[in-house]
Amino acid sequence: MESGFCRYRYVQYTRHPFGIYIYIVLRHSDAYQYNNIWLNVGLQSPGDSMYTQKVDLSLGSDAAGWEGSGMGDIWEVRKLLNSKPSRFKRNGEYNFKIQQLMRDNPLANVMSAGLRVEKAY
Repeated sequence: MESGFCRYRYVQYTRHPFGIYIYIVLRHSDAYQYNNIWLNVGLQSPGDSMYTQKVDLSLGSDAAGWEGSGMGDIWEVRKLLNSKPSRFKRNGEYNFKIQQLMRDNPLANVMSAGLRVEKAY
């Protein structure tokens, strides 16, 4: 995984704000050499500047092994970023970004990183 930015857009068209949950979805191989990954996750609301937050995601432990689901030597983990539903109060385009902050560049054995946005019921 390169240190460059991955950018995502989420557009809300509704006039009534609703709560959402935001997840990081990370896919890595069994050969990934760390038990965690540090990410810089950003959110930009319509008309605002980018707000970023450093996140330390645990991917496993020596005792328990990898978290998430695996098939062969490929593992996928989904981590919730917000414990309470977030609300997007403005109509328009919301931009997200993800950047890895680990020592290695490029970061070997990380295949993909993405965001999952789910409506809270």
